[in-house]
Amino acid sequence: MADATAGIGDQVKEAWNLVKPNLVTWIIALIVGGILSAFTLYLLLGPMQAGWTIMALKSKRGEKIEIGDLFKGFERFVDYLVIGLVGIIVPFGFLITTWALPYCVDKKAPFMDSLKWGLAFFLKDIVGCIVAFVVAFVLILVGEIACGVGVLVTAPIAIVYLNLFYLAKEGSVPAGSEPALPKA
Repeated sequence: MADATAGIGDQVKEAWNLVKPNLVTWIIALIVGGILSAFTLYLLLGPMQAGWTIMALKSKRGEKIEIGDLFKGFERFVDYLVIGLVGIIVPFGFLITTWALPYCVDKKAPFMDSLKWGLAFFLKDIVGCIVAFVVAFVLILVGEIACGVGVLVTAPIAIVYLNLFYLAKEGSVPAGSEPALPKA
């Protein structure tokens, strides 16, 4: 994306095209992950989000996704748990963890490196990241409007969309980048 808003429609359409052939798998993974997270007071949210991220990245790579991918978030439980907790506990932590988690999954980086990288990613393109959040929020909100049932379709689209944004931009922030405030 050349700027913060370029290609949003195309990326949402691509996200839908990646979700559509595996919609039932996504819906089951969303329900199971949501229930497990809720019943564990959201302690399992990070590993569940990692599973959804794995599914999104595999979809983009043209690989077959399965319900079992959801549980691959337990393979690096501590890394994903910490990132999930930062997203829940730290005020506005989701601004960092939304990008740190795909980096952690994709690059198999430790949680601290991933959190630093996620912050650097956010600070490098604050407007683009905020636009991506708003697009994902609107997708989920549209699903909620349909008596909540529509979110079973729009949430996977939002998850894939955010991961497409990550993939499109991740090369612009080198591994090991230290967070730095943007220059005026």
